Amino acid sequence: DVRAVVDEAQGCFIPTIDLEAYWLSRHFGDHPRVLSPPESLFSQIAKPLSDWPALGGAQPPPCVLVSDGQEAMHAFGRKQGWRLWLKGPYHDAIFIQSWEEVPGALARLRKYWDKDGVHLQRHVEGVHESIAFCAFGGELLDAIWIVKNDMTSQGKTVAGSALDMNREDRVALADFIARTGWTGGGEVELIRGPHNELWLIEVNPRFPSWIDGARHLGVNLPARMVAHVFGTEAPGESLAADGFVRVQTEIPAQRKYK
Repeated sequence: DVRAVVDEAQGCFIPTIDLEAYWLSRHFGDHPRVLSPPESLFSQIAKPLSDWPALGGAQPPPCVLVSDGQEAMHAFGRKQGWRLWLKGPYHDAIFIQSWEEVPGALARLRKYWDKDGVHLQRHVEGVHESIAFCAFGGELLDAIWIVKNDMTSQGKTVAGSALDMNREDRVALADFIARTGWTGGGEVELIRGPHNELWLIEVNPRFPSWIDGARHLGVNLPARMVAHVFGTEAPGESLAADGFVRVQTEIPAQRKYK
């Protein structure tokens, strides 16, 4: 129960998935210890993006809306060489390599999304990078930029290491956070192309799944945010490894049926 955490226990509630962040923002958006972005933000970061931080000239890859019609979609696919992603506005992405694959993929996405916001986006090659950050009331508290050294087939980060974040990029991120009134954790996902160009893939309204890896790199973003809420000092991070690796562990479980 959210109220039991934030009112009775005087704690903080931090969402871990997009849907949870949206639900919290809609029902508890004005609570000072529910650390989720304002509800108005979700339409801004829906894909295809209408607003994003100006990080090193990063732009979203070219795309076409499904609502633009089949002729526009087919022309876009031909132009891009049929290496595309069919994406929902907040999550879900299916790789497309031919016009014949579009109807089936579209039927799968339409189980969850109507045609508004569903789009085809050009596939871009390169090295995957990510920025995790925390904010409160439109103020950037801290951030870390990583390169993803290994990923699963679904794109989940398995290993990463820290990259330098220059002053201009930090200011650009802070401006975006101030403009959107962001509260809570967040992530900007990027791909760096072969000519050092940056493609902005998506902006997520919660911490990434690799957030504990940032702690191993010496940046504890959840602790920094909670400390700010309560007006205390965040715990010092003496650990600053060169990188991190996420390891999955299976444990035995038993379930008794009547």
